[in-house]
Amino acid sequence: MTAPSKTIARAAERYRQRLAKGDFIVRDSAGQMFWQNTGRPAAARTVRFMLDSNQLFERDTDIFGDFAHGQTIGKELCDG
Repeated sequence: MTAPSKTIARAAERYRQRLAKGDFIVRDSAGQMFWQNTGRPAAARTVRFMLDSNQLFERDTDIFGDFAHGQTIGKELCDG
């Protein structure tokens, strides 16, 4: 994995702080990601970077076992 841009790294740090406070990200059936408490969009690129680098994990999967639609993201943080 290549190093993230400064913008994505800074956004990931802000997201980690927000997740630590108890907010979390949900993905709707269209694949768009939103913050649960405010309903504002979460940057998909930042979330993908955090998922790929094991900074956060998908909490649940659908009945097909994939992470494509209607998932809750970021409820469980990686302490590593």
